[in-house]
Amino acid sequence: MLLKKLKIASLFLFFICFMIASALVLADEDSVEVLGAALKTNWEPWYPYQYQKKETGGTALTGLDIQLVEELAKATHEQVDFQPMPFAQALLALKNGTLDFVSGATYSKEREEYGYYSKPYRFEEDALFVLRKKSSAYSFNNAAELRDYLQKNKFRLGVKKGVIYADEMMNAFIQDPKNARSIVYSEDNIDNLNKLLLNEIDGFLSDRIVGSALVFEEKKES
Repeated sequence: MLLKKLKIASLFLFFICFMIASALVLADEDSVEVLGAALKTNWEPWYPYQYQKKETGGTALTGLDIQLVEELAKATHEQVDFQPMPFAQALLALKNGTLDFVSGATYSKEREEYGYYSKPYRFEEDALFVLRKKSSAYSFNNAAELRDYLQKNKFRLGVKKGVIYADEMMNAFIQDPKNARSIVYSEDNIDNLNKLLLNEIDGFLSDRIVGSALVFEEKKES
């Protein structure tokens, strides 16, 4: 899905959007070692889906995914233990049974080998974020043109570890060892944004809403 170019804040431009579905992934029962009183899942800074909200006297974990999981737990009379953990690490924990489920997961055959998918509960749009002052140097307008540009030019693309993006060919490009010089991995999008500001990457892929929220917060704090 190609969207019209849209300027946000004063530093950034995002474009090249493609849609993807997110779901809950539950661990295969054979891989779960111990079932405690609470179901274990991860959370990480991923506003507005998962984040800590400042409150009087401290912080509270909230977000669209957190609230969804809490409502499901309430309806099934379960308790949930949210453990801080990067997504890539959470997938490994799900695979070995130390987590019971993860949210916001994109479908892949590899993940289906060790987990069960819920029905999709959200559709997301991925977007590329770059510095506005450099955006005029880029002529690509869709994922195919971006891949072609990456192959022919020196562009350091920031991606989040463990994430599967909406465009299958883009995923194949990222995973191909031949393109390793173009790919810079980060634990999360906050890290990607910091690298962009420090000129350690030229752009990064992110959920459109998450990336936009990061840009908005950066603008507000600068």
